[in-house]
Amino acid sequence: MPVERLEGNKERYYCTLSHETVPEVDPVLLEIVKNRLFAIANEMGAAVHSTAHTPIFAETKDFSCAVFDHEGHMVGMGEFLPGHQGAMQYHLEALIDTVGWENIHEGDIFMSNDALYGGGHTPDLSLFHPVYFQGELIGFAGCVVHHLDMGGIAPTSISPRATELYQEGVRFPPTTKLFEGGKLREDILNIFLTNVRMPEPQRGDLMAQVHGVKVGAMRLQELAARYGVKTLKDIYIALHHYAEAKVRSLIAAMPDGVYEGEDFVDGDGQTDKSYRVKCAMIVRGDRLTFDFSGTDPQAKGFINSRWGNVVAHSYSALMAMLPDCPKCYGSMVPMDLITERGSLLNCNPGAAIGACSTETGHLVHNLVWYCLSLANPDLGSGVWAGAWGFQFMFGTDPRTGKPFIALLQSAGGGGGGGRKTLDGWPTACQKCSNVTMPNIEIEEQYWPLLYRYRRICKDENFPGSGAGRRRGGMGVEYEVSPVGTVVECTSLCTKFYTPVHGVFGGRGGHPARAELRDARTGKTIKILPSKFQGEKITPDQTIYWAMTGGGGYGSPLEREPWLVREDVIDEYITLETARNVYGVVINPATFEIDYKATEKLRQKMKAQEQVL
Repeated sequence: MPVERLEGNKERYYCTLSHETVPEVDPVLLEIVKNRLFAIANEMGAAVHSTAHTPIFAETKDFSCAVFDHEGHMVGMGEFLPGHQGAMQYHLEALIDTVGWENIHEGDIFMSNDALYGGGHTPDLSLFHPVYFQGELIGFAGCVVHHLDMGGIAPTSISPRATELYQEGVRFPPTTKLFEGGKLREDILNIFLTNVRMPEPQRGDLMAQVHGVKVGAMRLQELAARYGVKTLKDIYIALHHYAEAKVRSLIAAMPDGVYEGEDFVDGDGQTDKSYRVKCAMIVRGDRLTFDFSGTDPQAKGFINSRWGNVVAHSYSALMAMLPDCPKCYGSMVPMDLITERGSLLNCNPGAAIGACSTETGHLVHNLVWYCLSLANPDLGSGVWAGAWGFQFMFGTDPRTGKPFIALLQSAGGGGGGGRKTLDGWPTACQKCSNVTMPNIEIEEQYWPLLYRYRRICKDENFPGSGAGRRRGGMGVEYEVSPVGTVVECTSLCTKFYTPVHGVFGGRGGHPARAELRDARTGKTIKILPSKFQGEKITPDQTIYWAMTGGGGYGSPLEREPWLVREDVIDEYITLETARNVYGVVINPATFEIDYKATEKLRQKMKAQEQVL
């Protein structure tokens, strides 16, 4: 990756396009091929999804696919996880730099998950398949999958107890070839299967990845056969420059200036200390700089991040403001990033990084989005839920006598931020992640678990969450207990103590929460921290989780009273919140609005706000 050393311990990441001239391409053909590249990435995903074995893969879709040009630059990404796909760009660049063009051959499939070469956390395993047509390299097909386990200190390889990368599972450097000259390397496959805890289903998941990249290669070859290699390469280059121009036009429309924000990660698994992340977004003309200087030094625990993860989550926030822009390398060129070596966002080699994407990466995305929202209110929103919680349960399935590893994907259901014209979605996925929550029946079928309920968080438990002229969505809450067995539970989450931001007077979303409860009475046995490992749960106990809500947009005193009344009738908020937060007086018997009392109350509340 192109990284420039600046003064002190600062480093700057940037992208460049080095073409002396931009080929003239028929704009209709450019549009056709652009959409075809997007469709190829999606078809790769469909192939992967249809052949996957484990629920995290087959039900939650925690994987991504993308296609790259002959220079190793991304030209098409499907509707998967933007944080994955952005990181794939830097992973492939590191692969090419390390392996060398001369050692990339037809029929090879490279396999890597090493964060020191642009990857994310260890379970995110990437495959890259160079694609040739009539002996000429025309691109790469790439697929990254979150595998259920990669070995290491604990099941799933993500552990709050980890203090170094070496405890987080087996790592494959980018020089690793799973296929060489079209032949499977059994020695490499055996190393993989020997080190993971669930070799049988994970072999199936790995072969699903192989299937996906082979489908991508076949479709790229069909494009080359139809339009010719030269035309295809010309379109690649033109597409990058077109995307660059689109992003520059968005930036140029923002007022020049510095837009700042900060947020916190709750604990690193070793202590409950909150770690600060700072971002200053600098707009100058048609360029953006995201400067993360002032972020806390790297942690002892597993919340640290490397360059690839930080850049990917910053890029995904910017792309959310340009839904019609091609998602390719060229769209990254108008932005650069600055971090400090040895900080939480640019940790030293060997630091633990298991939660880099689920916590730190999501926080980076939200901070960048917050700054972008300040500069572009029409497209901005309150911040979405601050993290994607990971909750694992391990034990022996009494139905089969075999060990199991359950990853509860309900933890992805945080609230969306309120927008200028629309309320935020409740229990939405993270904005930098398109994973889905499986039906609870699916998880109960796979694992010996029972959901007591899964529902939207209630306002009486989190009064005024995300209140605004357009309110933020509530997160999901649920209770789960094991059936016929004792399980150990590990959880990693954040935003227990610092809620996400609202914008332009909107309130922040509600925090996350975890409790161990008595299954019969529902009484709380103990409050659980944001991160824990090895908590034993018996069948007469439940574990309760609530995921974070989204931030509001605009002052709640500006929300139309009739909308507040609808929220009360829909039991989204209580009468008390309507009065105390929104300043709307509603008759509890008839649900009619007292407009005179409402106007008087709102004037009083606005005067109190001005004093504060």
